[in-house]
Amino acid sequence: ALKIDSPPPLTIQQPGSPTSTPTLPEVVCIQPVAIVDHVCSVKEESLLHLIGSDKHDIGGSRLVNLKELQHILFEIGEYFSKAGGSSANTTRALASFGVKSKLVGARGSDEFGAIFAASMRRAGVDISGVRTKKSFTGRCAVLSCVSTGQRTMRTCLEDAARLDTEELKVEDLRGAKIVYLSGYCFYTPGLVDKVCALAKECEGLEVALDLGSFEVVRNFYGSIKAVIESGTIS
Repeated sequence: ALKIDSPPPLTIQQPGSPTSTPTLPEVVCIQPVAIVDHVCSVKEESLLHLIGSDKHDIGGSRLVNLKELQHILFEIGEYFSKAGGSSANTTRALASFGVKSKLVGARGSDEFGAIFAASMRRAGVDISGVRTKKSFTGRCAVLSCVSTGQRTMRTCLEDAARLDTEELKVEDLRGAKIVYLSGYCFYTPGLVDKVCALAKECEGLEVALDLGSFEVVRNFYGSIKAVIESGTIS
């Protein structure tokens, strides 16, 4: 069975106390679309049935529409929901080690957006950079294979709130030592280039890039190669 540890509680300081002064983040992670993960464990034969594919696609990530996502969740029947996405998971992990982390992106005004925000706050992540928009929040079925532990993801971003490239400002990155980019950021046109350009305006700020998945590399090989060769990735 899939075991998920509870995130550390968020300590709330009283207003006006010396320790309540906001602190600058050490790491800023960019996630243009907030995602709520629906996590479950499945046997390999059930997994192949759910994704309608062969073993070569186990472990990958693919976009689906809302009807497809609902079908998968209906077939699963039981799952655990939490804030997800590569950058959200990174900030949560860093926060668990005491690293001051900030997430920048956008979430919907629906119930899944509220779940996302509450989950991140409980983990101690600064979500002041996450914009709330009158739209829906992204969702993902995370299917963990019982025999191998390999995760296969089916993500629905249908009408999901998204951080537009022009909304990102240098203030979102100010004070951090590292800005983290997931390869999934390439799905938002111009976002990676915008972050790299803003990083040059922040003294001492390094840019980290996680390629995300083999589908990301396959779909954006040229763009990934160009940004790495540009020398902006630390």
